[in-house]
Amino acid sequence: MKNIRKLIKRTSFTCQTLSSAALLLLESSAYCKGARITNGGVRSEHHDVMGYSIAGIAITKLSRPHLVGKGFVVVVVVVSKKQYHCDGCDICRIGGGENVFHCNKCGCCYSRAMKDSHNCVEKAMHHNCPVCFEFLFDTREDITVLRCGHNIHLECVKEMERHYQYSCPVCSKSFRNMSRVWEKLDEEVAGTPMPQKYQNKMVWILCNDCGETSQVNFHIVAHKCLKCKSYNTRKTRRASVILV
Repeated sequence: MKNIRKLIKRTSFTCQTLSSAALLLLESSAYCKGARITNGGVRSEHHDVMGYSIAGIAITKLSRPHLVGKGFVVVVVVVSKKQYHCDGCDICRIGGGENVFHCNKCGCCYSRAMKDSHNCVEKAMHHNCPVCFEFLFDTREDITVLRCGHNIHLECVKEMERHYQYSCPVCSKSFRNMSRVWEKLDEEVAGTPMPQKYQNKMVWILCNDCGETSQVNFHIVAHKCLKCKSYNTRKTRRASVILV
């Protein structure tokens, strides 16, 4: 709260763009105590004036004071963020209710563009971010929905990508199109022949992307899923040897 207070010297200031809506908000604001509001603007002898005043569905924001002559000119801007109340979430949100839908299974509001395409995860938003562990439902940071349906902070996803991590930290499914990476791994595997004693070794793998279990030739570089051709796999059983 202190960070958005504007410290103003003992002088008068005039709100150049004070609309009737802004005037109503300023009059109802508990943070403008002592300020005398007139039709011509606002005059105050106080050292500080609150930078934000919330009343109803609008937000009054006082910009940075600019020195003009011997006084300050403060511009008042009224910003509407299209607040709406979601009965499913039981909280008020911004962005306009016509642009979102409430998913009862996920327990949160999503963009209408995701209505027929997102993967439902039970109470998806009622968990901590798997990277920074902040509770997602009431976070003020941007959130993204991964292909698997799990939610995570957008900035946390970017941090993962900076460290070349492209799988969901909850279920390990890939959240980016990895086809070009798999092609590079095909070349790497083909260019790295295994020693003779390992050529007949087999391992069981589980594909993190499609969930298929398969038996493949052991390789030191990576193991490829026989169903979806993904290299996002893990070994599940001890290696076996096929006698020839």
